[in-house]
Amino acid sequence: MATWIHIYYSDDPFDENPPLQGSFDYDKALRFDEASEPDSDSRCGAGTNTPELINKQSLLRTAGGRWVYEHFLQRPPNEPELTYWFEDDDYAVIWLQHAKRQNVVEHYFGKPRVRCRPVDILPRATQSTSGQVRTFWPESMPTPIPRAWAVWKFLTNC
Repeated sequence: MATWIHIYYSDDPFDENPPLQGSFDYDKALRFDEASEPDSDSRCGAGTNTPELINKQSLLRTAGGRWVYEHFLQRPPNEPELTYWFEDDDYAVIWLQHAKRQNVVEHYFGKPRVRCRPVDILPRATQSTSGQVRTFWPESMPTPIPRAWAVWKFLTNC
């Protein structure tokens, strides 16, 4: 039996009738989980009576060839929140590389895709009191790399 996931999109969180972006069969999708980190932020209160926060993300490849980002969040004792949205190939490459899944990148996009080290090329940004974003580039990078903006945006939203 198929488990169909319908993905809707709206900028308005109170939109009762958001437009449908598409659907996919969850049972036929390939799942790529994020890389495990020994000191992950997804656990809090270890060794205490405090419930643990569960915050996981995965990238799915549908049978139709689309990439879907899946975010699972649970703040006990609340019910888990699952969100899905479609992503493009560029986002998939960045996410898979960040999740240490270079073999998957090579399988779907060919090899080699250059893996960047975000700490070396990404801008540092802070927000000024007026709300404008100020960007600082590391001293080792005198010239900004335009592609770095997409990587930086992705990594700061994780």
